[in-house]
Amino acid sequence: MNTAYRMPAFFVRLCVFSTHPYFEKILSVPNVVEQNHLGNFFADLDRLITLHQRKLELLQNIKKSLLDKMFV
Repeated sequence: MNTAYRMPAFFVRLCVFSTHPYFEKILSVPNVVEQNHLGNFFADLDRLITLHQRKLELLQNIKKSLLDKMFV
């Protein structure tokens, strides 16, 4: 399911903390199918947030206009 990668040697040499044990750790990276699923999930979530923001703005404008009419 997960693929393990080691930090590339050139990256470790370029870092100030190249001797730090953190750079010797194995990184787990999801496979391509999981990455696509996660990408789609976050894209859908972003669209949903945008839709709710638009709805909120619409409702706030309606509220403002109704309050203006009430106190004219």
